[in-house]
Amino acid sequence: MVSFGCVGYSMFTILRLATLDSWEQILHINMRGCAEYPNLGYPLTKDGSQCTDSAALGWFAALVFLLVVVIESFVLPTVLIGVVIVSFDEATRRGIMVRAR
Repeated sequence: MVSFGCVGYSMFTILRLATLDSWEQILHINMRGCAEYPNLGYPLTKDGSQCTDSAALGWFAALVFLLVVVIESFVLPTVLIGVVIVSFDEATRRGIMVRAR
């Protein structure tokens, strides 16, 4: 598939999935294949062609995309916000302890 052709394309595609930027388009291309669902948004190949491999992955692609979208869009930001809050709490407690001496 064009979206996962090399490491650079894969990283860009994962970024699109994480930001939920037209992720359903990538999902449909990988589920149905580009012959049935043409890639109309992001031509990523150097020669300008959009999709040459029309392999459809079906429900396996849907499962993988669902896991990636849920983990990247909901779980990861929550964990990062939790780490920041705990760090601020610890820094605040240290600041109060230093002032009390």
